[in-house]
Amino acid sequence: MNDLVIQKLDERLKYRIFQMKSCNGKKHLDFDDELNSIIVYLRNREYSYYIFNVDYKNVRNLNKYFFDFYLPLQNVYINHDKLGIYNGSPFDIKTDSSSKFDRLGRINHHNESDRVVFDSIILDKNLGSKMVSIYAHELVHSQIDKNVYKLLDNYFDNEFLSIFVELVISYHLNSMLNNNTLENRLEMLNNELEYYKSHKDDLETRCYIESTFKAFHLYYDYINSNNLIKKEILNSIEDIFKEKINVSRFSDIFEVDYNNSKDIKYLKR
Repeated sequence: MNDLVIQKLDERLKYRIFQMKSCNGKKHLDFDDELNSIIVYLRNREYSYYIFNVDYKNVRNLNKYFFDFYLPLQNVYINHDKLGIYNGSPFDIKTDSSSKFDRLGRINHHNESDRVVFDSIILDKNLGSKMVSIYAHELVHSQIDKNVYKLLDNYFDNEFLSIFVELVISYHLNSMLNNNTLENRLEMLNNELEYYKSHKDDLETRCYIESTFKAFHLYYDYINSNNLIKKEILNSIEDIFKEKINVSRFSDIFEVDYNNSKDIKYLKR
């Protein structure tokens, strides 16, 4: 077995241990009255989208404006076909599309010489207007995944900031994008909760559920706050990107956890 294979196996084992430690002895989520009422609400609501497409160039420009102005991204190591590995903007990560996809987006990376190198961002080619927020989602992952064990104490927070930024970027852009982003995340949460009922050992689905609740809670607080609080939230996320604080500390500052986020009022529009 060569060194690269051993390194990959070691990394997978390390990540699996990280996932299991995050359970804190609580193997599954409880389907209590709060969660069951949310399931009923999501199952019975109608999901309505505005149909329009956004070309990739415009998606990149909209995201670049948002991140440069509101939430500056930090450089990451990028694997480029012609330039090799270099330290650069996450916007330089190669972007591809796929029609065979279980999630709307994915960011691919590998470990090399004790550093994380980003290879590509894959987006569902049928995303349409949702591409704006999903591309933003993957860009946020670049900021967390570059040093995941330092920035995450809890695996189940892995999607929290990415989903929150999806919601916030659409809020700052326009009402149609905001509608589609909110509808998309609520419909996905509905599907994830239904799936989790019969796949309770699926830690990735549990991660999406817990992170989505927290993201909607923080989003509710964000849009109902004054500009000073909004700025404080975004500045604190930038501090995470700069590795000054981690996601758990951020959650504590703004009093957002899974239990206090499991409230139907955060999901109603």
